[in-house]
Amino acid sequence: MITSDLSIIRERLIQGELIGLPTETVYGLAANVFNSNAVSSIFKTKNRPTSNPLIVHVASLSQARALVKHFPEKAEQLDHSFKKYC
Repeated sequence: MITSDLSIIRERLIQGELIGLPTETVYGLAANVFNSNAVSSIFKTKNRPTSNPLIVHVASLSQARALVKHFPEKAEQLDHSFKKYC
């Protein structure tokens, strides 16, 4: 299925399905980061070793902090630097 209907895409992610989405250069696979089965499906689908981590996209610094045990000071500084330009 090809769609730009965000409600359908959201529902598929909630259900643990993978979605394909365009990026600047290629199409990527996306999954709900909070669903370990969905994340595992990306590794299986791409035949990607689990030692090669995935990128997680977040909308805010607080979302990033919620996903890690330790948030590096350099990441905090980087966020602060970018906020000067936004």
